[in-house]
Amino acid sequence: MINRNSVTIENATIMYSKTSPNFAGKAHDFNVAGNRNFCMFIEDSDLAISMKDAGWDVRRLEPREDHPEDTGKYFIPVTVKYKDRYGNPVKNPPQVYIVKSNGKAVPISENAVGTLDNKQIKYIDIILSPSTKDDGTYKAYANTIYVVVEENRLSEKYALEEVPEDDLAPGDDPFNM
Repeated sequence: MINRNSVTIENATIMYSKTSPNFAGKAHDFNVAGNRNFCMFIEDSDLAISMKDAGWDVRRLEPREDHPEDTGKYFIPVTVKYKDRYGNPVKNPPQVYIVKSNGKAVPISENAVGTLDNKQIKYIDIILSPSTKDDGTYKAYANTIYVVVEENRLSEKYALEEVPEDDLAPGDDPFNM
């Protein structure tokens, strides 16, 4: 049974749309600037139903009428929270890692997590932590995320590690690190 405890989901896929994912926290019609979030599919329908029954904010995309094999998909919105509503750092910020083709997990800082919006994400392994909403349901917060990205041939060949500009200190040379 699923309850208020954290939930681990492996091999989850990100729902791509005009507004998702939004790891950078960009403002748009459905998002206030600074709110980092994404939606992810829950492929295991038994798990999705158990989470929904326990009060998690699990939703369902209805099957498409023009695709008879489509049975619909369950998904959940996930918040990636580094700051509270007053702009102060949260007590336990999410731990986010990119998993490279060589299997190495590279941590991503708060400043660099927005670069995930520009990556082709194969799947994620995630630990979700619940927070009770005003209506008594649970909102999903990212606790730990391992992001497996689709790398290009040269990145795979040389196992390059990108150093986002936000992680560079003034005067750092990204080619001499």
